Amino acid sequence: MTAAALEKAWPGSGSFVSLAVTARDGNGAWGGRVVRVEVRFTGATRSLTGDQFRSWFGLRSDWFRLQS
Repeated sequence: MTAAALEKAWPGSGSFVSLAVTARDGNGAWGGRVVRVEVRFTGATRSLTGDQFRSWFGLRSDWFRLQS
């Protein structure tokens, strides 16, 4: 996933700043399934459920971790 893909998903939000998993369900590896994701741009912050993020970006599951 690239900054350009995130900026394309939310036009008008500004330049991509950061992406963070802010909540997990607490079950299993990495703290469990992603419950909440926060995407920050220079002009806005978008908060999504893990399932919304998974669906928007074609991930197979809401059990993922971010890597740099």
